[in-house]
Amino acid sequence: MKQTDELPAVDGFSNSQALSREDCEAVVRQQKGRAGGSFAVESWSERDLAADGGPLGNLGSHLRLEVAVRWAEGGRRERLRFFVKKLPANDAQSAFVQGSGAASKELIYYAELEPAMRAVLPSAQGASGAARRAWGSRCLLARRGLLVLEDLTAQGFRGYGARDLLDRAHASQVVRALAALHASSLAFERTRDRALGKHFRAPDHFPDAFVETFYNRDEAHPGYKYTLAGVNAVAACMQLLPMCQADEDVARRVAARAHEVLWGVCDSVQPSARHRNVIAHGDLWLNNILFRYDEAGRPAEARLVDYQLLRYVPPAHEVFQYLYVVGTRAFRREHAHSLLREYHDQLGEQLRALGADVQQLLPWKDFQASWEESRRHGLLVTPFFLHFVLTDGAVLSKTFSDVKAYHHFLNEGRTDHVLKQFREDAVYRERFSEILEELVRDLVLGEGSSGADKET
Repeated sequence: MKQTDELPAVDGFSNSQALSREDCEAVVRQQKGRAGGSFAVESWSERDLAADGGPLGNLGSHLRLEVAVRWAEGGRRERLRFFVKKLPANDAQSAFVQGSGAASKELIYYAELEPAMRAVLPSAQGASGAARRAWGSRCLLARRGLLVLEDLTAQGFRGYGARDLLDRAHASQVVRALAALHASSLAFERTRDRALGKHFRAPDHFPDAFVETFYNRDEAHPGYKYTLAGVNAVAACMQLLPMCQADEDVARRVAARAHEVLWGVCDSVQPSARHRNVIAHGDLWLNNILFRYDEAGRPAEARLVDYQLLRYVPPAHEVFQYLYVVGTRAFRREHAHSLLREYHDQLGEQLRALGADVQQLLPWKDFQASWEESRRHGLLVTPFFLHFVLTDGAVLSKTFSDVKAYHHFLNEGRTDHVLKQFREDAVYRERFSEILEELVRDLVLGEGSSGADKET
């Protein structure tokens, strides 16, 4: 057997042709910069993260890349870890991701939009001395169908269960990450305004990055069938609510109005005509938020990952969407106002670090004026999230692994699946019922939130 002094492959990893040696060299060079010195890539391998607990999301295949390098100075060897995102292996998933524009949106974000934002913003801190806060992960290689990003888990970040509920301490870190993203958006547009001598809107210059991925009334768009299947499933679940089961008149009124109201999600994800819009993440559920903890186990930082649903909406849309998707009604009653205040305070701090003023770009009264529109968005979009993300991981994994089953789930109808989960899964039923009851009372029946139900 030929002897070699290369580092051995890691158990559980398989060789892959997705990334070449040249790609790995480029990724290492991008991460380490010039200060890293000369090196040689000795080996590299990838591991499908789905093997460690099911699919991480609906719109991509996720892998961990490990690269073994030898540094010229001293011959030191090192293993470096990276996160890789590719088109889904499932043909039906891949067709949707490409046809809906999800893959191209994220590529544009990492290859064009985020670098353009960084290029005009201060690198570390502004004149105030306030430190800039990171909101995501660095992209080290971007091309069609493939992204390589820094592996945040190697920096101590870790995820939360998709069905879990977050407490106030975690929520605080999320709104701080959102404030950092939105502040960079506001400062970026202000800088471009001055350079161009006219009003600059990101969607005018990066239009394909903001085409809606999911919620679409255009029957030729893949999102139409996705939305239709979701509307039908959510409307069917409404009929299982106690208020509908106990009162035939209520059930008839809900059936008559539910579809029209739910299709309103297509409007709620569009830029506001009345309020200031920002570059927004758009896909805030727990799989897309990673947390780092301090030595005492307290959440110290949050990062947002996955930008395939990138939108241009009022910043409060993101805060309310997060509060509805991962919080209970009781949590919103107790903490929504203080979290909105914390968000705006952090927005101001991040804008100061970028040499801008929140009172000029988004004063408190303007931010507050957008709350009702944004609360409605959170209320509308959350059932579309929950009927998917609350599904048991083993059930989703089985569906995602079968092309026909996935195509049916995505495009032809998921009502039977959702009703089955609603009837058999207590966590699913409790979380889903709470949001549906509020949506029915507020938007379908037009009763509005009672004083007790108002979050702010």
